[in-house]
Amino acid sequence: MTIFGNPKIKFGNVWAFTSMMVLYGQKHELSEVLLSSRCKRCSLIREIWPLFDVGKMTLRIVDKPYTVTKRYGTPEHIEPYAKTHIQWNPNQGKRFNFCYQLEPGKHVRHKEKLLTCDPRKLLDRIDPHSWSAKCTVGLPNTIAQSIYIMTKSDFFIGICSGMSHVAHSVGLPVYLKDWRHLKRSHPGKDYFAFDENSEQSIQDMIYDINSRGYNLCSKGLEK
Repeated sequence: MTIFGNPKIKFGNVWAFTSMMVLYGQKHELSEVLLSSRCKRCSLIREIWPLFDVGKMTLRIVDKPYTVTKRYGTPEHIEPYAKTHIQWNPNQGKRFNFCYQLEPGKHVRHKEKLLTCDPRKLLDRIDPHSWSAKCTVGLPNTIAQSIYIMTKSDFFIGICSGMSHVAHSVGLPVYLKDWRHLKRSHPGKDYFAFDENSEQSIQDMIYDINSRGYNLCSKGLEK
């Protein structure tokens, strides 16, 4: 009997851990997946579970120790994430909205995640007059609210944060600030990495956005 319950603590890792359980259940055609009540992130996993496209598969909490002892997080999730119940639809037309999370949480050890320019200046450089809305995701929004915002956005831009992993599951285009652990944290995922201090990198990102049917221009790197 397989009982899960040993995720790494941060939100992105818990998202990856829950996705892994969903994919495991789907692969083995299970009617339920077991989670130990001794899991430190049990309540968060229960909140995340129904946001995935799990069908009739349920999550059952059992008062037993977990049998999968390996700690699991984003580096171990080498396949694409499980899909969310609500998916981004590229055929809905260009809405000229995008969502972002450009500021890290309170407990960030790796300072490379921090943007060295003002996030608002970076966003304003992406042809600000073309966009009808720029919506932040993550707190104070709930996870479900953030997913809804993503489905109504043209793309996600951000740092290697929890919402970047959610964006992979939602299925919209993802643009992430490059840093030394980005590939390790997003293995097997589709994203465009950019350097906010490089004019060429920003131009390449805008070219990639335009290849999806937009007509943007850069304001140029602010000194």
